[in-house]
Amino acid sequence: MFDLDVCEHLTPDTNGAGCFLIVRGVEEWHGVLEVAGLPVSALEDQPWGMREFTLTDPDNNHIRVGHPLDD
Repeated sequence: MFDLDVCEHLTPDTNGAGCFLIVRGVEEWHGVLEVAGLPVSALEDQPWGMREFTLTDPDNNHIRVGHPLDD
């Protein structure tokens, strides 16, 4: 279950919440979103053991997408 509510007092600059989607085939997801012209960061291997990228939505929310390096 994933529940999103509007909180008028929160803004992307002060909101500490985040969203991380763990997916199979992160390279393919990155490629599809990039080709579609969506704002995605580079795909990188992180020191905490994830291969990931960030998608930024129109309201400047950052959605991280990735999978463990050992997958």
